[in-house]
This record gives sequence, C-alpha cells and structure tokens, in this order.
Amino acid sequence: MLPERGSAAATGQAEKPGPRGARQGWTSDEAARRALVGSIILAKFLERPLASFERLVLRTDAEMSAMTMVEVTGAPVVARGVLPGAAWEAPSRLPTRALAMVEDRDGDRTLRYRSEALVREYRVDESALDRFLAAHSDGGRAQALRLLARMRLVNSRNRLTHAVLSAAVGEQAAFVR
Repeated sequence: MLPERGSAAATGQAEKPGPRGARQGWTSDEAARRALVGSIILAKFLERPLASFERLVLRTDAEMSAMTMVEVTGAPVVARGVLPGAAWEAPSRLPTRALAMVEDRDGDRTLRYRSEALVREYRVDESALDRFLAAHSDGGRAQALRLLARMRLVNSRNRLTHAVLSAAVGEQAAFVR
C-alpha cells in the first residue's frame, strides 16, 4: 500500500516534536539520527553498574515525590509499581553475586530480585501527563520530561533484564525442578 500523497511518509519526513516530544515533521535523516542517539543512550544506560543503577532509581523516586507529579484533578501522573512476574527479596537470602533467585510455587515461577530497584516499573497515565504538561511552564515541563525520560530508561532496563532472565528460566525449566 502506497502512502497518501502529501503525507509525512510520502514526502520523506517524519513528524515534528509536539508538546511531549511526539514526532511531527522531522526529515527521515533527522528521525534516523534521533533514533540512533536514543539507541546509544539506552545502550549506555544498560551498561551502568548495578550499584549506580540502584542509586539512580532511588534518586528518581525522590525527585518524583518532590515534584508531586499530580494533575489538577489530583490524579497521579506516574505510579510506582512492580514488574509483573517479579518480586523483591532481601539480599541476605540470596547468594552474594546473585541478581535474582527463582521461586517455584506449584509451577508458577517468580523471579525474586536482590534489589527493589530491579523490580521498579513506572506506570504513566498518558492523558494525565498531557494535562499536567499543558498546565506547567516551560521550566516545569522540561524538568518533568527529563524525569519521565529517566523513568522510561529504568522501565526499559528492568523489562529487558526480566525478559532475558525469564526466558533463561523457561528454557531451563526441566533442570530447575
């Protein structure tokens, strides 16, 4: 199917950033450059040592609380949660160098991570975020967007780590029993 005449796809342009950075009107070169930069940022973030990552999550939680990211109606823009299928375990129960342990209860496997930072998931209410950003000045909006970008990096790292470990446990299921 061909792109519609005059559309961004037909003219070789992506979309330029809107109020939250949505893509509207970028050329394909600009979009490719931004995608590459985003990939590099994620790769650097994934390389971060565990202790540094844990401190960053604590700082993100503190900034989130200090910023009181709630919209006018009082609804939270971002909620802290735990990755599905993951749990936090006191490090004293895990071997020194273990990232997580597998808990098997009646065939239901849960990965129990050594750090609460490794199970953190930030859940963003996109419509509340739009209203929150519209109600704040450029400075407040920029601060919120930086914090949200960091939250999304934390989510990406934790989801990726959990997916890889879950897949490894799934492949080794016969040997785990």
